[in-house]
Amino acid sequence: MAKNQETVDAFNGAQFTWTHISKKSETKRIVYQGQNTAIQEEGKCFHLTFHKKHKETVFDLYFPFILSESERIREEKKTLKIHTLNSDEMRRYSRGDHAWNSVSLDLPSTFETLAMDGDLKREIIEDLETFVNRRDFFRRVGKAWKRGYLSYGPPGTGKSSLIATMANYLKIDIYDLELTYIHANSELRRLLIRTTNSSIIVVEDIDCSLNLDDNRKEEAHVKKSLKSSQVNKGGSRNFSRIESFLEKAMVTPAEVAEQLIKKVDPEAALRGLIEFLGEKKREREEMETRKLKEEQERERIQTQKPLEQTVVVD
Repeated sequence: MAKNQETVDAFNGAQFTWTHISKKSETKRIVYQGQNTAIQEEGKCFHLTFHKKHKETVFDLYFPFILSESERIREEKKTLKIHTLNSDEMRRYSRGDHAWNSVSLDLPSTFETLAMDGDLKREIIEDLETFVNRRDFFRRVGKAWKRGYLSYGPPGTGKSSLIATMANYLKIDIYDLELTYIHANSELRRLLIRTTNSSIIVVEDIDCSLNLDDNRKEEAHVKKSLKSSQVNKGGSRNFSRIESFLEKAMVTPAEVAEQLIKKVDPEAALRGLIEFLGEKKREREEMETRKLKEEQERERIQTQKPLEQTVVVD
């Protein structure tokens, strides 16, 4: 619709008039590479007029219909984008308004064309579907609705193709975040706030961006992670078994969380976690047994007396 243009819509026998209203907002100034540029943005809105007898129809039926239709059309016409960081000067002087530079994501990667092990591909697809369909569950238990994947390997092994495939599958944008360009935590927070909802944030070369030793790269041994978990709120009888397993199995917080979110039912999630911890406990016991045998063998070799040698000199 053009500025101040009107259009009439009909819904369930009622008539509605929409008016497009456009107003100029305050002027912003941006300093970039020594040049001072003035930018003036327009504020746009729509004004709806209808007979008061249709008020309930508008709020109960018409508005929900408009929102669902607009979402459907937006998804059909959506052009996926990949966002990269603008220069330090642009981010600093624009106060975050122009923190990201975007281009169209022209990578037609799909799971059908992606070269990957079939079982692993199905596992990723099922995981994505489970995550997308459980947004209300995350909200209900008070957890942030987010999912993390770690991909590693030398260049050319398909990491970027997998990311593009996931973006195309979920129909969401990609934000390419280079931590070496970030100078403070406050700047990182501002950048993340400027991302859109339901997007993929790619952190490149995270192992090179963080100056951590090997011990700090490993996550701490978990015991208290379940204490605040929603699965313990009902005083599950399985919790004591889990606690005993945690004392004997070396697992990370991410591994525990991975098991807990696989099932919506708390008891089913705990049973799956118990099976996982039992397997981890057996693996640790086997590893400790092997180490003990190796140490005993080294001690036996070290304590064994060397054979006497007789040297005959003519």
